[in-house]
Formats: sequence, structure tokens, C-alpha cells
Amino acid sequence: MADDFQQHRQRRKLPSPLGIFRWLGRFLARSAMIVAGLLLLVVALASVLYLNRVRLLNQTLSLLVEPFRVSVGEIDFYPIGIIRIEDLELAPKQSPPGTRLVLIPETIITYRVSDLRATGRLQDITLRQAEIRLDARLREALRDREMPTTEAKTPFYLSSLGLFTGALVVEQGRLIVSLPDLPRLEGTWELETGRFETDAEGFIRAPFTLALSRISIGEKGEGGKIKTLTTKARLTDDLETLEIGPIRLEGLDLNVTPAMLGKAKIGTGQGADPPRSYPDKTAYPSGRLLRFSGIEVVDAAIDLSGFDGAEGRARLPDLAFETNFTLPEIVHESGRWDSKGPIAIDLSKIEAGAGGKLPFFSATKLELRAKSLAGLVEERRIESIALTDADLIASDESFARFLRSPGDPTDSPQSAAADISRPRPWTLDHVKLDSCGIVVRELSIGGKRIPEVTASLSGELNDLRLGGGTGFASEGRQTLLIEQLRLRPPGASDSTEPLLRVARSEIALRWPDFQRENRIERLHLRGPEIEFTDAALGEWLKVAPSSPEVVPPVNRPVYQVEQLEATGGRLVADSSFATGRVPKIRADFSLETLAKTAGNHEAHRLRLEDLSLRNHLQKTQFFGPPRPRPPFPEAAQASVGTSLGEDEVIRVDDIEIDFTAIGLQRSHRIDRVKVDGAVLTVGDGLKSIARVEEAAKVDLPAAGTPSATTEHPRQAAAAGGRMMPSWTLGEVELTRSRVHFESLIPQAEGLQFAIETRLEEVPLSLEGILAQDKLQKIELAGIEIRDPYNSFITVAELPTIFVEFSLAGLARQRIETIDLIAPSLHVGQGLFWWVDYQRKYRARNEGASVGIDAGVAAEKKPDWVIRRINATAGKIIISPTGVPVGVVPFPFNATTTMSEGNIELKLTIPDEDHVYRFPDYKVELEGLTGDVQFNVPVKDLDNNLVQTFKLKRAKWRDYDAEDLYVTVTFDAEGIYGRFGGAAYTGYSEGQFNFYLNDPGKWDAWIAGTNLDTGPVTKILVPDSFLMDGKVSLKLISEGRDKQVGETTGEFRTTTPGWFDITKLDRLLEKLPSEWNSLQNSFAELSLIALKRFDYDKGTGSLYFLKREGSLKLHFAGKDGTRALNLQVHKEPTTQDNAATGSEKGETPATDKPLPEASARPARPDRLAGDRPPR
Repeated sequence: MADDFQQHRQRRKLPSPLGIFRWLGRFLARSAMIVAGLLLLVVALASVLYLNRVRLLNQTLSLLVEPFRVSVGEIDFYPIGIIRIEDLELAPKQSPPGTRLVLIPETIITYRVSDLRATGRLQDITLRQAEIRLDARLREALRDREMPTTEAKTPFYLSSLGLFTGALVVEQGRLIVSLPDLPRLEGTWELETGRFETDAEGFIRAPFTLALSRISIGEKGEGGKIKTLTTKARLTDDLETLEIGPIRLEGLDLNVTPAMLGKAKIGTGQGADPPRSYPDKTAYPSGRLLRFSGIEVVDAAIDLSGFDGAEGRARLPDLAFETNFTLPEIVHESGRWDSKGPIAIDLSKIEAGAGGKLPFFSATKLELRAKSLAGLVEERRIESIALTDADLIASDESFARFLRSPGDPTDSPQSAAADISRPRPWTLDHVKLDSCGIVVRELSIGGKRIPEVTASLSGELNDLRLGGGTGFASEGRQTLLIEQLRLRPPGASDSTEPLLRVARSEIALRWPDFQRENRIERLHLRGPEIEFTDAALGEWLKVAPSSPEVVPPVNRPVYQVEQLEATGGRLVADSSFATGRVPKIRADFSLETLAKTAGNHEAHRLRLEDLSLRNHLQKTQFFGPPRPRPPFPEAAQASVGTSLGEDEVIRVDDIEIDFTAIGLQRSHRIDRVKVDGAVLTVGDGLKSIARVEEAAKVDLPAAGTPSATTEHPRQAAAAGGRMMPSWTLGEVELTRSRVHFESLIPQAEGLQFAIETRLEEVPLSLEGILAQDKLQKIELAGIEIRDPYNSFITVAELPTIFVEFSLAGLARQRIETIDLIAPSLHVGQGLFWWVDYQRKYRARNEGASVGIDAGVAAEKKPDWVIRRINATAGKIIISPTGVPVGVVPFPFNATTTMSEGNIELKLTIPDEDHVYRFPDYKVELEGLTGDVQFNVPVKDLDNNLVQTFKLKRAKWRDYDAEDLYVTVTFDAEGIYGRFGGAAYTGYSEGQFNFYLNDPGKWDAWIAGTNLDTGPVTKILVPDSFLMDGKVSLKLISEGRDKQVGETTGEFRTTTPGWFDITKLDRLLEKLPSEWNSLQNSFAELSLIALKRFDYDKGTGSLYFLKREGSLKLHFAGKDGTRALNLQVHKEPTTQDNAATGSEKGETPATDKPLPEASARPARPDRLAGDRPPR
């Protein structure tokens, strides 16, 4: 080009200098004219533009932001460097007239002329009180209405908006969002950005700062509020990456209700969420990136209510909680969410309800931890949940919103199929429960009311998988600590003790073991208490029996516990359940695990301590004489504690029961029972239990056949009892045990014997016990029967007893043989009170119900039967007032039986050549034989014991009688005897009575016919009076104890005879010496005439009282008559003085107290009666 240029200059002629100046002048002139014209034009144009600046700006902005309709109220360019724009409005062109999207009351733009001239950019833009309003009409207008095109879109870069070099600031802005499918939002906002310049990474260099405050949610703020929301954000120039954070949300108070959401619906639960798949990150190597550097939520409170499922709304609980948490960096890239660290969310003051008065769930704190957001959202895995101080109240009222009813769409097969189609379950790696309370009350499942349960729950759960196709699964080990467990059946009152109470229980298991093998790893119970009472059973007391045709499954599941332990247990059973077949039981119990059996089954041992088993209260009534006042009222008051008719049947110190889970639950077998220190009381209590058991075997009517009468629930339960399975005891061992007979002999206390035995394969049923017919013989010693009203009075003593029986016999109330060795029968007041009590008691109560229902007549059942009772070397002891008198006991032997509670006694006094001597009474009996007849209780109206004796010879002092008979009758009020026999060549008879209702009082009479007076007077008054001849006499006397009271008598001679007053001989020998012979002769003749008299007939009478008496005699003979009046007195002795003291009201001391008794007048016929024929 340089060469061409040189050649061109050479060919062209160069101009002259003058021509150059002329051209330059013309150019300058023309230029000046053009510049002047231009200046004039610019001045004119600037004036026009300034005057029309607002109109021209609106038209210009409309061209620049073509989709929007823009208007400006005022624009001011003064001072230089500041542009102020007022009332800037922006609205989509498609929006209705009168609507606006943005209103900026004031916009301030700053600039430097040099920068504007050099770069074309402004300095700062400030928008004051900018208001953004978005509603349904504006949203519709903002929708993309571009026509489809195949042309590629021009990429948009944020730097293209870099019209300023300073900052874009929004001050005191206002945001209003009112859309039909979202709650209304209203609040203030502020924004600040830097220059839209990119750094080396492609990010806008300066971050955006956004602050929202005083945001109200919903109409008039009923949906809640947000105090502040602040964040910073960075964007890449191509808008592919957005980095936000940290976000700080403070003072969130959110109230979510259907009214606030308007027509928006949260899933109603009808059908499951559609399957969702998450793409692989590698499929989107250049996807958009959203990054949150962190999220901090401070003082947030969320309340969700009103979603009751009505009118198509979602069915959700009313939920309220508070929360404060901080999230790590969160990234959304290629359609996936993830975090750069673990997720930790803490909720507090949690309450969940269903519109009722109380929430069904509340918790002080819930801590949720996840390893990452991707694991939480995509894998549905939660690393841990910690729940503290939570309470769950489950009832029909609290769960009414969620309990499904027939016809509920959620019950449809399609819904069930949708539930199964869920792709992945939620996985909870670890759940920790701390002091969580559970209350289940008035909750029905499947139309049946379940028990009321309250408990405090703590524990750790691992590897829980919820949802998906399996519903629930776990491979982890679960441990739970349950404290203060209470269980009450439906209908049980809160004021009563619960049916089951456990102070502390620990359970550990693995779900696969429990699901497949029904196996629990560990179960420890502390302080379990079972209160099996009518009040505690509630409605379970009236459970209808199952049909007899229902056959339980043969291979029913067996629940097994590898480590079972229970300590401090207590069992109380006092219920009419199953018509009283369950007796009253009180016991302490514990459980422990033993070594596995040979069949590799878990073995356990149940230990019962201090067990007491009692029958249910019997409706009995007390009959008999009034009880005496107790000597110690306080002690008597303290002893009253057992209801009448309720007896202790069994008391056991210790019971060991060894069993296996499969034997207990499937084959109904108990391997071993060891009973130590048991006392079985065989009496009315055991009889009552047996009768109830037999009454419960009434057959049910045929299926479909209505009962003729209205069946009591208890009777129905009892009838259903015949379907109860039978149990078997593999081994039964009894040690240090005793059997106590309470009513074998009525009112017999202390009748007991020791028993130690070992039995094998014993069926635990009445039939099984009845099969144990092996006889056993035991020895009893030291048994004493006492007065039912005065325990100080002995009725009978049984020093040695041999009893032969079998278990089957005891169950049937039968004893084979009882041998009594040297028994003693105390005949007196105590014996007849005892017999009278038994007679009246049986007369009033025979056949009466001893069950639990009053007024129900019961069929008469057989009583105890003793096939043979032998008594050897027995003694009959006379004890009128309970204290034996000084009489030698009469021996006896007996053989009898007992049937239906009656003992027919016929005691035989053996014929032995023996002389019974009674020194205190100067009586001797020789050749005593006889029998005693007695029955318990007596069958007739008389309550008595009759003894008949025969004597070869009887002697009192020097009085003899031969071939005597004596009949003595005893009853509760006295002892009445009659006797008769040959005496002194004649016959004598008499009667005596001892009154027990007036202790010590007696009366008697004796009569004789043709008695020889010679031997009698020689014995009676040998030194004072002799008589020869036969007389008939009668003597009546009364007295108290050994003191003779008033005595009267009379006699008459039956043959001629004589009498001689021999005492006058001593008087003749002692005549005064100073008398002369005449005086002596006259005195001798007079005394001899008086001393000796032969009579043909004579009479006499006797009267004696205390220590004085008189004898009146009148005889008639050939020599005339004799009338004698003799005065008799006795010198006082020591014994007489004691007797005199007794007459003055002093009571002599005795070794034993006398029983109280009501007085009864003496019967006159006891002193009368004809003499039996000789």
C-alpha cells in the first residue's frame, strides 16, 4: 500500500498553499454555520424535552420494558447528579385497568457526569417504600403468553442489568401477596445489591441482602406472623447457580387452618403418594445449583388445626409446637436435595389433639437427627429421635378424627393396595424415649372396649422401619422401661385398686424373634401387684362364656421369655368371678428363670410366699347362748376382723412352682410344685369351695336354644367353665405341712396332723384328686375341744389319735378310721353348751346356701363321714361347772361312726373286778358296769347324756348296798340321777339333782322299805342309840357344795322291835357321889325306864338346818308309849367355819373360773317319781 501511495503522489500534481487556505476558510465558515444551527436546535429541543420530560419518559420506559405498563408521576433532574422519580407504577399490559404490580413512591438515582459519559452507567439507585402487590389477576397476566418458536433463545446474563456502578437499594418496601391458593402475606421488605460485576468464578461480585419483617399471614394476621427473615444471596451471571445464606428466620408464629388456606388442600389421605424416583447426579453434569449456606430458625411457633377431614379436607391432628434449630449448608442440584452436614431439628412444647378439650399427645421436647438431607428426603432415614416428657392419651374421643368407620374410603381395597405400593419405608435408626406417659382410657378397637392403661415409658428403640409393603419391621434390639403401670378393665372405677399394677418393668426383645418365634429376650418386673376383685374386674366380671362348640387351636402360639424375673409381687383375689370358683387368695410372689430343660425350653419358677386362701363369705347366722363378756374388751375388739362364715382354707409359707412356657400355654402342665409349711384347714371353708365347684358344672342349653329363665351373668360364666382345660402336675412335694380339721367334729379346735408326701402326675382337677385313693395313716397328739362360749372350759381331751385316710377320701369328705387312745370326756356345762350350739346351728342352717348369693336355696350336700371311730381306755370326768369334781373318772370303750355330721356314741364301761374309791366322799364302788349313750348333735329335743351303771356293791361311810343301779342324766342345766338297790334286808331308792345354772346347788331324796334298823343305828349313832326292827323311811335334803342345808325326813315301823338309848349308860355311870341311895335308886329307875323300850309300832320325823336339828320319835308298846324330842347340834370345825363364810356371800376360791349361765328354776318332777319294780 505504501508503494502504491507513493506512485499515486508521483502521478498527481500537488496543490498550492493558497488553495489550501481557501479550502480551510470555506470549511470553517460552513462549520460555524452548522454548529450555530445545531446549538440553536439543541437549545430548542432541550427546552421542549424538559417541558415534556414525564410524557417522554413514560413512552421511553414503555418501549424498554415492553411486557409491562409503566407510568411515572414526576421526574426531577435537579440538582445535577441526582434524578428523583416519583410514583413509579408497573403493571403487566394484560392486567385489567386499575391494577398494578409495583408502586414506588420515590426513586432516587445518583450519577457522576464523568462516569455516565465514560461508561454510560449510573451510580446508585434507591427505591423508597416500594410496594409489590400480587393477586390472582396479576398472576394471570404475568403468565408466559409467547407463541411456540423454533428459534433459540438469547442467553440472559445478569451483568446486562449492570446500569449502575454503586448499589441498588430498596428501603421500607411493602409486599402484599393475595392469591386464592395461598394464604395472604403482607409485610415490609428491604433489598440491597452491589455492582453487577462477575468474579473469576462467574458470581456477581457483591451479594444480595434481603430482609423481610413484620410479615402477617392470612386475613388480619389470623394465620400468624413472622418477625424477621434476613438472608444474603449470590448469583452467577448466567443464573445457573444461586447461593443463599445464611437464612435467619426469627419470631415465626404460624397458625395453619383450612380457612387460612382457602381452597388449598393438604392431601386427604385418600390413596398413597405416587411413586417418586430420584435421578442420579451423574445424569445432570451441568444442572442448576441452589445452595443454602445455612438456615437458622429462632423462636418459631407453629399451630395446625381444623383439618378434621370434613368437606374433603385433610384429616390431620391439631398440632402445635415451638422450635429453634440451625441447619447446615443445603444444596439442591440436578433435582436432588442434600446437605453438607447432619440435620438437627429440635421441637419443644409439642401438643397434638383432635379438637377435644385435652391433647392426645404432648411432649416437652423432641430432638430429630439425620445424617444428611438426602438421607432424610430420599432414603427416608432418620438417624435418631429423642422424645422427652411426652404424654399420650388414647381414647375414642381423642382419636375420633382418625378412627375409621364402615364406608370410609381409606378402607377400600384400592387404598390398601396403594399403601402397599409405597416404594420405601421410613427408617428410624434410633429412638430414645425419656419419661413418656401413656394413658389409654375408653378406647374401642374392633367394637370392643379395651382396658384402661396408664404407664410411664422410657427406653431405646433401634432400626425401626415404618410403612412400605411390610408395615413395620426391625432387626435391632429394643429395650423399654415401663414404670407405674396401671391396668383397669372397662367399667372399673378409678377409686378402686387397679387389676394390675407394676412399679417397674424392663423388657428387651428383637422384633424378628418376637414375630417369628414369639420370643422375648428379657422381662424383669419389680413390684407387680394383681388385685383380682369385683371392683377391679369391672365389665370383665360379666363376660359372656364362649360357645362349647368352639375348639381352641391345637398349635396355639407360645410366648417365651429367655430371662424372666419378678420381685416384690403381691396377689389379691377376692371376686365372685366364675360364680365364686376363684377363692379368696392373698400371697406374695416372685419369678425367676431356671436352666433350660432337656427339650431346650425355657424353664421358670414361680415362688408364692405367705399364701392365704379363703372361701367367700357365707350367709350364716349365729345361734346359741349369749357369749360371756370378754375379760379384756380391748383384746376382744382387736380380734374382730374376719367376716362371719369366711374361713381360711390354706395357709402356706412357701410354694415353688416350676413350669415351662410351652407346658403352661399349650399342654397345661406344671412340672413341679413344692409346698413347704402349709396348713390345710378342712372345714366349712373347703366345703364351700367344693360346693361352688360342683355347682359350676351345670350344663349349658343346646346351641340356639333359649334359656327358660333369665340367666345370671355369674351363672353363665360358671356354665362356660366346663370348657376350661384340665391341668396336670408332674410332681407334687409337701414338706412341713399340716392338715387342720375345723369342722370334722363341730367346735373342735386344734385337730391337726403333719403330712409330708410326694406325688407324681397329679391331675389338677377334682377328678384327678379323686383318683388318689392310696391310704395314709398319721398320728395326732394333744387335741383339746373347748366350750364354744368359754375357752377356759374343756369339753374333751384326745391325747393320742390315729387317722387313716386318702386324698380322694378327703375330697369326698370321708375318713376311713379314727382310733382314739385314752380320750377324756368332761361331762358338765361346757359339753352341753357345745352340743346345744351344734344342734341349734344345724337346725337353722341345714341346707342353707354357703355360696356368695344370699337367698338362693342350695341342694343338701353330704357331710363328713367317718367309717369307723374306736375309743379305747377312755375316761368320763364329772365336771358340772367346767372344773372336775373330786370323783374318780369312769372308764369307757366305744366303737361308732359319723355320718352327715352326727356321731352316735355308746360308751361301754367294761366289767372289771375293780373297786373305785372316792376318799373325799368316803364312797367305794365295786363291780361297776354300764353304758353311756350320747349323740352329736342330738336328734331329739333333749340335749342330754344318759349313763346307766350297775354295781355289785356300794359303800358310803359304813353304809352298804348291793346290786345297785344308777342312772345319771346330764344336760346343759344340771345333772340328774336316780338309783336303787337292796340294802339292809330291804330295798332303797332315791334321786339327786345338781344344778349347773346355780353352781353348787343340789337337792336329793332317798326312800327305804323294810330296812333293818339294827345295822343302820350301829353305823349312824353307835354310841348313842340302838334300834332293832324294820322301818320304811323317806328323807329329803338340799344344800350347796359339801354343806348340807335344810333336811327333813319321816319314818314308820313295819315290824315290832325295840330301841335302847345307849348314851344314858354313861350318864348312869356318872351320877353324883354326894347323892344318897334313895336319890341314886330313883335316878337309875327313871333312866332305865327311859333308856329301853319295846314297841309294837312307831313313827318319827327329822328336821335339820345348818348345824342344828331336832328328832321327834313316838313309840307305842305293851308297856305304854314313849315320846322323845332330841335336839342335835354339831360343834363347829374349820371346814364348817369355811362353809359358814360361804353362806355369808363369800365365794370360795377355785383353780378355774366358773362359766356364766342364765338361771333356770328347778323342775319339780326331778324330786318325784315312782320306784321302779325290783
